[in-house]
Amino acid sequence: MRYVVLTLVMCGLAGAYTTSSFRSQSTAGLWKDDYDLLFEPARIPLIAGSRVYTGLSNLVTGQEEQFGNRADNFYFVGGSTNRLGAFHPGLVFDRFAARNPRFTGIAGEAGDSLFGSAQLVETELEDLDSNGTYDYKRVQVTRVEAWDENAQTDYYLGLGLKTGALRLGAGFARGDERIEDWSPWANRVWERRDTNLVDHRPVFWEKDTSRGSSRSLLADNRIIANAWYDMEFVRLGLLADFSLLNSEYAYDEYRQRKVDRSPADPLIADYVNERMTDTLALPFSGNRMSATLSLFYVPSEQLESRFSLSGASRSGSAAADAAGLYAYMADSVTRPGLDTVCDSCFVRYSGTQAGTNLSLSTRQLISVTPAFRFGLGLGFSTEVSKDSLVGAWTDRSFASHNNGDTFAGREDWRRRVSSSEQWLDRATSSTNILSLPVGLEYHIIPAVALRLGFSHLVTWSDQTWTEQLVGSSPELTRIDYGDGSYFEYLGAAETRPGRAETQRRTTHTTRYTYGIGFSPIDNLQIDLAGFARLTDLTNWRLSATLRF
Repeated sequence: MRYVVLTLVMCGLAGAYTTSSFRSQSTAGLWKDDYDLLFEPARIPLIAGSRVYTGLSNLVTGQEEQFGNRADNFYFVGGSTNRLGAFHPGLVFDRFAARNPRFTGIAGEAGDSLFGSAQLVETELEDLDSNGTYDYKRVQVTRVEAWDENAQTDYYLGLGLKTGALRLGAGFARGDERIEDWSPWANRVWERRDTNLVDHRPVFWEKDTSRGSSRSLLADNRIIANAWYDMEFVRLGLLADFSLLNSEYAYDEYRQRKVDRSPADPLIADYVNERMTDTLALPFSGNRMSATLSLFYVPSEQLESRFSLSGASRSGSAAADAAGLYAYMADSVTRPGLDTVCDSCFVRYSGTQAGTNLSLSTRQLISVTPAFRFGLGLGFSTEVSKDSLVGAWTDRSFASHNNGDTFAGREDWRRRVSSSEQWLDRATSSTNILSLPVGLEYHIIPAVALRLGFSHLVTWSDQTWTEQLVGSSPELTRIDYGDGSYFEYLGAAETRPGRAETQRRTTHTTRYTYGIGFSPIDNLQIDLAGFARLTDLTNWRLSATLRF
């Protein structure tokens, strides 16, 4: 049985589309673009005209390097429009799917590594009596499958409505991700056949077959409600969302091994037969709620002060059928006699996940001149989480021996062993972050803007992991002999104390960003980043947006 620790935290899809434009990324998140407004539905009416985003917009991770042929391999499309009267819709969609061959562990004839599916045939000839003629042949065949699959689909739909000073919006976002892995060690067939070349009779046969895969599933369904109210100098906004979260980690592995030491004569029983099952299903479900209250104070065209207060909470629990099973069964001829073994370990899991987050920030945006904009900010956030997982382990073991005669005696026996344990794994953490961003934008000419950003983060983190034995029953052994006698033994109570680990860190992180915005015509906006080497286009990152 593979041991499971607290690794599943339902926090959203890692590879989904970014919600930050290139302008925002290059100015430390201070200066927003139309794309940033898209994800707050009541602000979509502020987008003038229509926008079209494609794979050239580089808005999945923002790290694609078009000139260096570095891609995230997502299909991406999105846009917004104000051409439907009072209603202002917007959408974003991305999709990724791949099936990649893995190294099988087998090399080809030229010594090259084989990926995906591979077969290796090894033939060995022996001259057992040293008479110059081969009289024994051994053939071993290995077949391996090794793959991994990754599929992800994300989309967002938003709709804004403007009625006088009030703007309303609603949205829905969904993300699905599935990762599956077929390991070369869990998906192979190994077979051996030995033949006597003198009489051409098979003398030995063995086959070991295993198959299995591991998979991770994550789904996020998010409902968004948004409202803004515009006054002469003040704008008030409220954004609330509710997400249903589902995640699962699972694996299945099955193995069977057969040995026949007398394959030429079916009347002679001389064999080994082994079977193994190793499975786990650990599904979690829960929800996440968040709300953000925003106030924008605009006393003049040159100054805008933004303040926001956000809070969020998440909770989840393991499904009732979260469990794992390891089972091993074998029977074999012992010349004379028969041995049988059956071992099993069943685990029932239960657990909870919970967390809260609170953040407060301000942004001061200053238009020094029509061509030069400067902004600075201050933010503080605190997050607390507590995840726990209880595993109730039940071990059972059975073994028997029959010496093959017709009398039940003390040489014949059956042994049963049983025990159980309950372990609690808990992870708690608290994180506080102070952020100090600075960003500026300067229009060299009306169509070209130079952007610079600076962000300093101070992070205080405190994490504790504990493992605790919360219950157990001692190991009970009983042996029954063929003559009717028996033996029982009760082991000592489990006294392992468990363990705990705490890590406290304080880190300072500084990040510099830069970019250029270029609008050669009214219908096209191009944003660039990663151009530190002006004569080397390899690392340049580009985002193109169509405007109508």
